[in-house]
Amino acid sequence: SLFGINIYSAEKFDCPKKEIVAAFDDRGYNYLKGVGFDIDLLNAITEETNCKIKKVEMPRARIFELLKTGEVGMAFFVIKTEEREKFSYFIPYMLQGNLLISKKGFSKKIKTLDSFEKDKTLLFSKVNGFKHEENFDVFLDRLENSNRLFKVNNTEALLKMVIEDRVQGVFSLPIVFSMYLDKELLKYKNEVEITDWQKSM
Repeated sequence: SLFGINIYSAEKFDCPKKEIVAAFDDRGYNYLKGVGFDIDLLNAITEETNCKIKKVEMPRARIFELLKTGEVGMAFFVIKTEEREKFSYFIPYMLQGNLLISKKGFSKKIKTLDSFEKDKTLLFSKVNGFKHEENFDVFLDRLENSNRLFKVNNTEALLKMVIEDRVQGVFSLPIVFSMYLDKELLKYKNEVEITDWQKSM
């Protein structure tokens, strides 16, 4: 499957005979409702290659199912994993780390992945199909095995899990969660705090 195109090699790029399907899901400033950095990037790729590319929206987990079968040919804002490398090519274009989002004051009590995991009353949430840094994914897998992880379909629902006190923490990237806290969920912005748990490793 095709993850990205080197637009600087456009003259040498042979477009496939059938239309390329580019799949998007809710990614904050990267993509939301047809607008964002990833759409600008796709438009540049389309202009430079003159390939026929169709934009579609779908849940993240569905994107990877269809990348495997070839029904989707391109996706954006994806973390490379060993499993995904079996059916996709990757071109890095952005570097950010996931941060912890929790209710105000939470980080004073719980400062590390280990301390969170040891408190059996604490719950976490993630977007279904989304991957994080490896140590975060190992942590989330252990929580899921203990029935302490809840999966949602998009970032807005993820943030609401914390805001509504249904879970105590979520991971997200600044370019994703900041859009919601600046716009749709602005009235709740002062209720949450952002912590870099990578620094505690």
